[in-house]
Amino acid sequence: MRDNKSITQNITLLFISISAVIAISIVGNFVTTYISDVFNGAELQGFADGQMEPDFVERVESMDGIKKVLPLFVYKNEVHGNDITFSRLEATDNLEWYSSMFALHYTESRMREQVFSAFAAKRSIILSESCMERTGFSVGDTFTLSNGAAANTYVVVAGFKSRATDVEAVIPSTYAVSDFGKTAYGFLAYTATDPDAIMVQIRDLFGDTSNWSRTVEEFNTDALSTVGAFLQPMHSMTYFILLLATVGVINNLLINYMYKRRAIAMYKSVGLSNRQNMRMTLIEGFSSGLIGAVIAIFVSYMEIQTIFLVAGPKIQMVPQLSIKTFLMTGVMGILITLLGSIVPIFKSRKMKLVEEIKFE
Repeated sequence: MRDNKSITQNITLLFISISAVIAISIVGNFVTTYISDVFNGAELQGFADGQMEPDFVERVESMDGIKKVLPLFVYKNEVHGNDITFSRLEATDNLEWYSSMFALHYTESRMREQVFSAFAAKRSIILSESCMERTGFSVGDTFTLSNGAAANTYVVVAGFKSRATDVEAVIPSTYAVSDFGKTAYGFLAYTATDPDAIMVQIRDLFGDTSNWSRTVEEFNTDALSTVGAFLQPMHSMTYFILLLATVGVINNLLINYMYKRRAIAMYKSVGLSNRQNMRMTLIEGFSSGLIGAVIAIFVSYMEIQTIFLVAGPKIQMVPQLSIKTFLMTGVMGILITLLGSIVPIFKSRKMKLVEEIKFE
């Protein structure tokens, strides 16, 4: 194998192909898990996104089987804080329910109860950690919150992160009404004994009014369907990559056989049996496949670690790397080289020794 260009090319081809297959498989599986795990830890079982008057919320609260109803005032790119626009600001009258509904994790978890009391006692605001990084605000800062018509001073009482919502800021509903004149809710979250039955009734209440209402189960199903359609070509590409790798390996092994066929013929003329030649060829194929697989596993592991090192702070979730995926793909690479070795083995069995030895 030493100084054998065909074998070196096989190893290179294998580690590139196998590492690509591993990366695509793990990243694709992670995306699927991430999407289906968005509401993990969140209490809400269904939600409605649309314009809702107070009497709409009261009718939802009176439905049989309803447990908790959390209506929210919503501002999309409407409210500014020191000339910084919040992409989504929500207002709630029950921060404790809000926290459990959307699985909010506070930066200072020990201060959770103090945050609830401070939020209800004054003009306060809680900001997502990504928003704090973007704006430069920190806990204890005060700034002027304005919608263009009215302006009031708010104090930052906490920072939070959550995968269940993309909201940047939350304020008390009392001040959303008194400071900014909000009257209609824009979002509603609920829990119920039968979330699907409640969702049917909520959709009936909306009638022809534009809305986007889903149970958490429906949301996960829709999201997985969409993501699955997007990822399917990527997963199909892995088979194409393996096919190209197989063709490339067979081609390189054939070239290697052409270079060595005179030597093989000479060995056969002095007693090398077909069985011994087959064993040598398979050992050579297994060794090159093993080397390619080991390099591929190492390279792909480093690739994946780099990807999630960069993306980690944004996705707030650590991928679960399965040793099974690495090993199965590595074994597949070895099998490809063993499969490719069948062709030169077959051709060496059919060779005519005299003609090959005379060939220059």
